Amino acid sequence: MALIDLRFADDQSSKAHDCSRCHETTKQQRKCFKHGFDNLKKPRKMNKESLALTFCHGKATWFEEPAKIFKECYIAMQTGILPKSGSLEDQSDIFCHVFFDFVDYYKQKEKKNTWDFVIEIVQNSLEALAKMFSKIFGGK
Repeated sequence: MALIDLRFADDQSSKAHDCSRCHETTKQQRKCFKHGFDNLKKPRKMNKESLALTFCHGKATWFEEPAKIFKECYIAMQTGILPKSGSLEDQSDIFCHVFFDFVDYYKQKEKKNTWDFVIEIVQNSLEALAKMFSKIFGGK
């Protein structure tokens, strides 16, 4: 089983992508054991932030190709160096097909994670200030 680097996986999404943790009924509903990646009539999301796909997201971890494409896209996005020498036209068809969507989605997730962190810090800070002012002005 190939392992895709799920950089944004939290406990909830890790569980959704780990086939050994899924209930048999869920596997049957997602048609996990059916070959190919077009198993569902309409695309489904694993959670509200995931991509809508016509197959279980965990299925992408069964094969080397998705892991390879993920790695190529991630390295190209971070370094600006494409997998093969030459221009974008010289890259594989699958790389060209997914690269720009990958970058957009990755950056959206990165931005969301940053804002979630900022919101958490602000909330914690405001709670601490509220407790401090409460003690200063005679509250509990």
